[in-house]
Amino acid sequence: MDRTYDEQGFAQEILAEFFESSGKVFLTEALNASLRNYKYVESASEVPNPEQWFYVIGVDWNEWKSGVQIIVLGYNVTTKRFRVWNKTSIHKSMSGDKNIQTAALDKLIELDNNFSCKFVYVDKGFGSTQSEILEKYYFQKGDSHKFKSVDFNTNYMRKNILTGEVETKRMKGMLVYFLQKKFEYKEIEISSVEETGELKL
Repeated sequence: MDRTYDEQGFAQEILAEFFESSGKVFLTEALNASLRNYKYVESASEVPNPEQWFYVIGVDWNEWKSGVQIIVLGYNVTTKRFRVWNKTSIHKSMSGDKNIQTAALDKLIELDNNFSCKFVYVDKGFGSTQSEILEKYYFQKGDSHKFKSVDFNTNYMRKNILTGEVETKRMKGMLVYFLQKKFEYKEIEISSVEETGELKL
């Protein structure tokens, strides 16, 4: 364990785990405030006011026990808010005759086509082979600019605007921090229908 963290701090900052305590990563009230009455969709054609949105995909590759997580995140240029429009989890029972990683690659490409995403971000750590396949795929399409493979174990460099010093932070910890702030500032929305099963008419 990193000596700069206690056990809970390490789990939060490095492993991005959740805790129901004063030191938890995502505040329950912030998550509850993000809930909106809508359903996740399979295509941008199902999104109201489609001209107001652009989309990115994020993928977390995991082994078969945890499955692969794929998120389509939309940004509304009018409201300046983010909204999750699709959340797909690929597990063994969903992959049919394909292995999980192959099924996830196919689903990612399908969602990218359905939403015409501006960028596709994938976790390079567990998915180095998948990243190479996708890098070739987007290169052959002439879309190399949209594919981003991110290694969460690397460091994030930023300049302190007050001191001018360059600070080094763990990439995963910084990504969790940025997402945490989006929830706290009420800049991101998730579906109450999909996450809690409640639909208000």
